[in-house]
Amino acid sequence: MKPARTAEPLLRLPLGWFALLVAVRVALVAAQPFLAARVPEWGWANNDGYDAIAVHWVETGVYALERGEPTAIRLPLYPALIAAAVRVAGSAHPGVVMGLQAGLSIWTGCLLFRMAAGLFGRRTGLIAFALFLVHPQVNHFVFRCATETLFTFLAVGLAHEAVQFLRDRRLRHLLGAAAAMGLSLLTRQTLLPLAWAGVLALLGWSFGDRREIGRRLGWTAAAAATVLLLLAPWLARNWVRSGGEWVLQTWVGQPLCQGAYVTRHLDDFFSGRKTLTELDQACLAENRLLERRLSRTLPAGTGGIAREVASDRYFRARARQLAVRSPLARARGTLRNLLWAPVLQMTWRSTRILMLWNWPLLAFGLWGVAVCAWKTPRKLVEASPAWLLFGYLLFAHAVAWPQARYVLPGLVPFLAFSALGLNGVLAWLGARAGRKPVR
Repeated sequence: MKPARTAEPLLRLPLGWFALLVAVRVALVAAQPFLAARVPEWGWANNDGYDAIAVHWVETGVYALERGEPTAIRLPLYPALIAAAVRVAGSAHPGVVMGLQAGLSIWTGCLLFRMAAGLFGRRTGLIAFALFLVHPQVNHFVFRCATETLFTFLAVGLAHEAVQFLRDRRLRHLLGAAAAMGLSLLTRQTLLPLAWAGVLALLGWSFGDRREIGRRLGWTAAAAATVLLLLAPWLARNWVRSGGEWVLQTWVGQPLCQGAYVTRHLDDFFSGRKTLTELDQACLAENRLLERRLSRTLPAGTGGIAREVASDRYFRARARQLAVRSPLARARGTLRNLLWAPVLQMTWRSTRILMLWNWPLLAFGLWGVAVCAWKTPRKLVEASPAWLLFGYLLFAHAVAWPQARYVLPGLVPFLAFSALGLNGVLAWLGARAGRKPVR
C-alpha cells in the first residue's frame, strides 16, 4: 500500500531543527583541537590503524597496515573514506574526514527523523531527532578516527529502508536496504548473521504467495546480488592474497579473545580495581606474545594475509577456551552484560555519563515497544528492523564484547521507540497537569 501523498510534508524536517544539527556538528569539528588537547585519548592519532592504512594505500597503492604488506585486518570502506580525504587535502586530511563524518551524522539524523515520523507521527520524529542531536556518544565520535559514525549511518539507513519496504513493498527500498547492508559489511563484519537471516526471511516471503512467487524471488535475488556485488571485489582480492581463503576480515579472533577476557575479569572493573582500558591492554599484550609464538610455527614465505588468517583461526579457538565453561555462569554473565553493554565504557567516569543517558533511553524505548505492541501491533511489525537491529547488536555484544560503542549503531534507530515512549509520558503528564484545578 502506497503512503498518502498528503502525509509526505509531515516527514520534512523543519529547517530550524536541521540548522541546529548542522551547527552542533560543525562546532564539534571546530572544537576538536581544544578537546584533544584536554583529553589526549581523543586525538586523531589514537585510532585502530585506519589512518595508516589509508595513507599507505594512497602513497604505495597497497592496502597495508605495515607499508608494503597487504592486510585484511581492517575492512576497506572507512579507510577508503580517509584515503579520499588524503587525496584531496594531504596531511590536513583529518579535518576533512571530520567534516565528512559531520555530514554523515547530519544525514543520519534526517533519516532517523523520517523513519520515526513515518511510523509514529511528526512529534515523535522530532523527539527522536532531538535525542540524537544531544546524545553525548553520537557527538563524541563525529571527531574521532573510528568507524562508529559511518557504521551508525549505515545501520540507520538499513533500518530506514527496511521499514519503508515493509510499509510499501517497493523494490527500490529493498535494494536500498541491501546496499546499506553490503556497505555495512565493508565497515564492520558484525551484521553478517543478520544478512543471512534477511535472505531466509525474503525466501519465506517469496514462497508465501504462489501468484507472486516469481516476482518476489526475483526481488530476493536482486537484493542478494546487490550485497554480493559490493563485497565481491574485496573478497576476490583477499582470496588471491591469502592463497585461496574466502576472507571478509582477519580481525575477529583477537577481539573475541579480548571480549572473553574482559567478561571473565569484569568484576575487577566493577570493584574499581582496574579500568576496562587496563583489562583490554593486558589481553592485547598477551595476544601479541602468543601471535609472535604462532608466527614462528608457520611455513617460511607465508604471505601477510595468509598469516592473518592463521592468526585469526588460532585466536577464535582461544576465545572459546577463555569463555566461561559453566552454561549457568555463562547465562548469568550474559544477563549482566545485557544490562551493562549499553553504558559500559573504558573508564568509570565515561560509564557513569552514559548511565545517565542510555539507561533512561532504554527504559523509554521498552515502554514505547510495549505501547506499540498493545495499541498498534501492525506498526510494531513495520518497525521491526529498528528493534531487531538493536536487539541483535545488544545481545551479540553482551555475549562477545560488552561495550557501549558497539551497541550505539543499534541504539540510534531504536531512539524511534525511546521517542514514542517519552512522547507518551509527556502527553500523560500534560493531561494530568490540565486536570489540576486552578487556584
